[in-house]
Amino acid sequence: IIKKVGLESNVHVIVGSPGENEQTINETIALIKKVKPDMVSTFGLYILPGTPLYERAKTEGLIADDYWLKDSEPPLYTGSLTTDQIRMYVYKIQSRFEKDKGTFNYIKYIISNVRSRINRPRDIIKYGVKVIKTDLLNIPVSSA
Repeated sequence: IIKKVGLESNVHVIVGSPGENEQTINETIALIKKVKPDMVSTFGLYILPGTPLYERAKTEGLIADDYWLKDSEPPLYTGSLTTDQIRMYVYKIQSRFEKDKGTFNYIKYIISNVRSRINRPRDIIKYGVKVIKTDLLNIPVSSA
Protein backbone atom coordinates (compact mmCIF):
# COMPACT_ATOMS: atom_id res chain seq x y z
CA ILE A 1 0.00 0.00 0.00
CA ILE A 2 2.80 2.44 0.90
CA LYS A 3 4.52 2.01 -2.46
CA LYS A 4 1.23 2.31 -4.36
CA VAL A 5 0.64 5.81 -2.97
CA GLY A 6 4.26 6.86 -3.58
CA LEU A 7 5.58 6.88 -0.02
CA GLU A 8 8.99 5.53 0.90
CA SER A 9 9.44 3.09 3.76
CA ASN A 10 12.35 2.96 6.18
CA VAL A 11 12.93 0.06 8.55
CA HIS A 12 14.92 0.84 11.71
CA VAL A 13 16.57 -2.19 13.29
CA ILE A 14 18.17 -2.18 16.75
CA VAL A 15 20.51 -5.12 17.39
CA GLY A 16 21.39 -6.44 20.83
CA SER A 17 18.11 -6.57 22.71
CA PRO A 18 17.89 -9.02 25.62
CA GLY A 19 17.51 -12.54 24.22
CA GLU A 20 18.73 -11.65 20.73
CA ASN A 21 20.70 -14.36 18.94
CA GLU A 22 21.68 -15.50 15.45
CA GLN A 23 18.23 -17.03 14.86
CA THR A 24 16.42 -13.78 15.67
CA ILE A 25 18.87 -11.86 13.46
CA ASN A 26 18.13 -14.23 10.55
CA GLU A 27 14.38 -13.83 11.19
CA THR A 28 14.85 -10.04 11.00
CA ILE A 29 16.73 -10.36 7.70
CA ALA A 30 13.95 -12.58 6.31
CA LEU A 31 11.30 -10.04 7.39
CA ILE A 32 13.21 -7.18 5.75
CA LYS A 33 13.43 -9.18 2.51
CA LYS A 34 9.67 -9.85 2.67
CA VAL A 35 8.72 -6.23 3.42
CA LYS A 36 11.15 -4.79 0.82
CA PRO A 37 11.61 -1.33 2.36
CA ASP A 38 13.24 1.53 0.47
CA MET A 39 15.80 2.00 3.23
CA VAL A 40 17.13 0.11 6.24
CA SER A 41 18.90 1.76 9.17
CA THR A 42 20.61 -0.62 11.59
CA PHE A 43 22.08 0.25 15.01
CA GLY A 44 23.29 -1.42 18.19
CA LEU A 45 21.29 -1.06 21.40
CA TYR A 46 22.91 1.52 23.66
CA ILE A 47 22.57 1.67 27.43
CA LEU A 48 21.25 5.09 28.48
CA PRO A 49 20.67 6.33 32.04
CA GLY A 50 17.10 6.54 33.26
CA THR A 51 15.86 3.64 31.12
CA PRO A 52 14.68 0.20 32.21
CA LEU A 53 17.55 -1.26 30.17
CA TYR A 54 20.03 0.80 32.20
CA GLU A 55 18.66 -0.64 35.43
CA ARG A 56 18.81 -4.13 33.95
CA ALA A 57 22.41 -3.60 32.80
CA LYS A 58 23.37 -2.42 36.32
CA THR A 59 21.75 -5.51 37.83
CA GLU A 60 23.63 -7.69 35.34
CA GLY A 61 26.90 -5.96 36.23
CA LEU A 62 27.37 -4.51 32.74
CA ILE A 63 27.58 -0.89 33.88
CA ALA A 64 27.87 1.17 37.07
CA ASP A 65 26.76 4.72 37.76
CA ASP A 66 30.38 5.93 37.84
CA TYR A 67 30.73 5.05 34.12
CA TRP A 68 29.28 8.45 33.31
CA LEU A 69 32.08 10.26 35.16
CA LYS A 70 34.38 9.37 32.25
CA ASP A 71 34.26 11.08 28.88
CA SER A 72 32.92 8.00 27.09
CA GLU A 73 30.21 7.19 24.60
CA PRO A 74 27.20 5.26 25.84
CA PRO A 75 28.07 1.55 25.82
CA LEU A 76 26.27 -1.13 23.86
CA TYR A 77 24.10 -3.52 25.84
CA THR A 78 26.05 -6.79 25.93
CA GLY A 79 23.74 -8.98 27.98
CA SER A 80 22.97 -11.34 25.09
CA LEU A 81 25.67 -10.61 22.50
CA THR A 82 29.25 -9.35 22.62
CA THR A 83 30.16 -5.95 21.19
CA ASP A 84 31.84 -7.66 18.24
CA GLN A 85 28.75 -9.77 17.57
CA ILE A 86 26.50 -6.71 17.69
CA ARG A 87 28.73 -4.83 15.25
CA MET A 88 28.90 -7.84 12.94
CA TYR A 89 25.12 -8.39 13.01
CA VAL A 90 24.52 -4.69 12.31
CA TYR A 91 26.81 -5.09 9.32
CA LYS A 92 25.17 -8.39 8.27
CA ILE A 93 21.66 -6.91 8.26
CA GLN A 94 22.66 -3.73 6.50
CA SER A 95 24.88 -5.45 3.93
CA ARG A 96 22.17 -7.99 3.03
CA PHE A 97 19.78 -5.12 2.38
CA GLU A 98 22.35 -3.24 0.28
CA LYS A 99 23.16 -6.42 -1.68
CA ASP A 100 19.49 -6.84 -2.53
CA LYS A 101 19.42 -3.26 -3.85
CA GLY A 102 22.24 -4.08 -6.28
CA THR A 103 26.00 -4.31 -6.63
CA PHE A 104 26.60 -0.55 -6.77
CA ASN A 105 24.79 0.10 -3.48
CA TYR A 106 26.61 -2.79 -1.87
CA ILE A 107 30.03 -1.51 -2.95
CA LYS A 108 29.16 2.01 -1.70
CA TYR A 109 28.15 0.51 1.65
CA ILE A 110 31.38 -1.50 1.98
CA ILE A 111 33.53 1.55 1.14
CA SER A 112 31.67 3.78 3.62
CA ASN A 113 32.15 1.18 6.35
CA VAL A 114 35.88 0.87 5.72
CA ARG A 115 36.19 4.67 5.78
CA SER A 116 34.32 4.90 9.08
CA ARG A 117 36.79 2.46 10.65
CA ILE A 118 39.95 4.20 9.45
CA ASN A 119 40.35 5.84 12.88
CA ARG A 120 40.66 2.38 14.42
CA PRO A 121 43.41 0.74 12.34
CA ARG A 122 43.50 -2.44 14.43
CA ASP A 123 39.86 -3.05 13.55
CA ILE A 124 40.36 -2.70 9.79
CA ILE A 125 42.08 -6.06 9.35
CA LYS A 126 39.65 -7.81 11.69
CA TYR A 127 36.72 -6.20 9.87
CA GLY A 128 38.12 -7.11 6.45
CA VAL A 129 38.48 -10.75 7.44
CA LYS A 130 34.88 -10.83 8.67
CA VAL A 131 33.61 -9.23 5.45
CA ILE A 132 35.46 -11.80 3.37
CA LYS A 133 34.19 -14.68 5.49
CA THR A 134 30.54 -13.63 5.66
CA ASP A 135 30.03 -12.03 2.25
CA LEU A 136 32.43 -13.69 -0.12
CA LEU A 137 32.81 -17.13 1.42
CA ASN A 138 29.38 -17.29 3.12
CA ILE A 139 30.85 -18.51 6.40
CA PRO A 140 28.41 -17.84 9.28
CA VAL A 141 29.42 -15.39 11.99
CA SER A 142 30.67 -17.18 15.11
CA SER A 143 28.27 -16.94 18.00
CA ALA A 144 31.18 -17.08 20.47
